[in-house]
Amino acid sequence: MSEFRDHCRIPWTDDDPALQRSLDAAVRLWEASTNWYIRTTRVRFDAYASMCIPGGPSPALTEVFKQIDGVDDTDVSSSWFLRQQYGAWKLQVKQQPTVAYNPFDSYRADVTYSGVVSDEVKMGIYDWAHLLFREREGMIVGTSVAKVPMTLQSIVQQFQRGIA
Repeated sequence: MSEFRDHCRIPWTDDDPALQRSLDAAVRLWEASTNWYIRTTRVRFDAYASMCIPGGPSPALTEVFKQIDGVDDTDVSSSWFLRQQYGAWKLQVKQQPTVAYNPFDSYRADVTYSGVVSDEVKMGIYDWAHLLFREREGMIVGTSVAKVPMTLQSIVQQFQRGIA
């Protein structure tokens, strides 16, 4: 919190509860709008070979299951791995004769993210949280009357497609 207060140039601690709510909201907004996870979290999604996975620090493939009628059936985790390609992480199937991958089958994957958040991402979240804190009274029937600063827009846009 002290690092965030320093970023916002707020020397007192009286507003810490409001600052924390703004920071929490900014983290959720960041993750929802960029598909780039910053908290230690586990993400579950439908999987297929060579798909780009959601971004985040230090992704680790937790498990992959083949599904039948939407229900986990067979653990096929040992046949899959993550590979970084062109700045994005991709889910890949090992090229082995024992691996049976059918593109028409359904798969479900879990990926865990944990690690150091880059300074660019941290700055974007802090800017977003500061905007939410500063403009928290600037609402008219659920619509913000504040504009998103250009610096924040440029940071979010870099991560929206998982390219950073």
